[in-house]
Amino acid sequence: MSKQYTVNKQGYAAYRQKNEILGDALTPVTAKVFYNDVFPDEDLERQGHPEDNRANMIIAYRITTPSGKVRMLNHIVFSGKAGLDVAQGCEFALCGLCTYSGRRRTAVNAYKCYGFAFDLDGVGAEECKTVLLAAAKKVIPAPQYIINSGHGLHLYYLFQHSVPLYPAVRDRLQRLKTALTRVIWTNETSYIKNRPDDDHRDYQGIYQNMRMVGSCTKLGRGKARSKYLVTAYRYNTYIGARCTLAELNEYVDPPDRVPLDPDYSSWDYAMEHKSLAECQQEYPDWYRRRIIEQLPANQWTCKKALYTWWLNKIQQADGARDGTRYNCVAVLFIYAIKCAVPFDVVLADAMGLILLFDARTTKPDNQFTSKDVVAASKYYKRGYARYPIRMIELKTHLQLPRNKRNGRSQKIHMGLISAMRDFLHPDGSWRNKDGRPTKQQQVQAWRAANPNGKKIDCERETGLSRHTVLKWW
Repeated sequence: MSKQYTVNKQGYAAYRQKNEILGDALTPVTAKVFYNDVFPDEDLERQGHPEDNRANMIIAYRITTPSGKVRMLNHIVFSGKAGLDVAQGCEFALCGLCTYSGRRRTAVNAYKCYGFAFDLDGVGAEECKTVLLAAAKKVIPAPQYIINSGHGLHLYYLFQHSVPLYPAVRDRLQRLKTALTRVIWTNETSYIKNRPDDDHRDYQGIYQNMRMVGSCTKLGRGKARSKYLVTAYRYNTYIGARCTLAELNEYVDPPDRVPLDPDYSSWDYAMEHKSLAECQQEYPDWYRRRIIEQLPANQWTCKKALYTWWLNKIQQADGARDGTRYNCVAVLFIYAIKCAVPFDVVLADAMGLILLFDARTTKPDNQFTSKDVVAASKYYKRGYARYPIRMIELKTHLQLPRNKRNGRSQKIHMGLISAMRDFLHPDGSWRNKDGRPTKQQQVQAWRAANPNGKKIDCERETGLSRHTVLKWW
């Protein structure tokens, strides 16, 4: 019997052992003490005082309605933490380390980041001791809090100063957190083993929500609900202890470090971006559409072959596995948006994966069900069409092919291709004098070739969106 299965079967005993180990070495704290330390009241908006112009922490928790339906609700916590009690003893309650402007936990609404939270899976009693020893010897950065989450640990690193989430700052923080995950999650701190060619780490984003202190772990179900709660321990001896970005930078390679300039708006790559005034001069149509009219960004529609390729890839023996199945299905919905595949089609394809993916379960309490598919369907949104390929690889542990540029930058590579094209065709014969067919022409040509065809068939074969087909039908 593998150690992974044994530890999961003995999860209740391991949970109690970890509480003993952490309680002997660290200081236990209540949920209110923990969240008051993470989110100071002076940083949060007072209820009924929008003039404060501040953001708030948001709790996501699950309830069962009288009719038996399960729903996830968002609960805003204002200054004073009056609404914190909704998570106490709740079967499933989540909260991250970001504050949000508004009622929704979206990247657009994210206001400030207060730290990193790492979900370290596969931690038994021995691994728990190793984490404490590694932090003491500075093999890994010392966290401010260690949370017993059930089968694993959550390590919390709170920033000395909250970081505003400008677009460029988000990207750099994400790169730092990804690199730190490799430092913290090792074959010694987790019984889930990793190899260079087989990485089982769970790379999570800076917005990732964690089970809340005081809520139930996965072990806390049924009659054991009140016995196995998420518990918090303060690593440092005093409230208010923090880490700096400079300290975290020391544990990663230079390319993954964040700038230390307190002017966060300067974190971007100045050579690769233009100012808004320059964009207004060079791209007037873009400026009118995106800045003045506040319209959404255009989306490049890919051929359906990309969606089909991914659907086949995750079904292969070396495709989706226990630990990445949800993310693989989420990417399927992302590629459906990129390829203009209708929602009902991708939902049916994803539901068809349930039996295959559930058969790949290795952890006894981690079955793959229709609820996972429904949860992954939230990625069927236009905003996810630009989801970066690097994050897809980290979350699914699958390699995606790249366009070969022989190590050259895109600008230089395209310049060489253009020069070669002009050398071979100096008279410009490569150009299509008639121009690219418009979307209206594509729809009309398809209808002429398929007089009895349906709109959904036109969408699938042309790759056009539903709205475009309806517009020109």
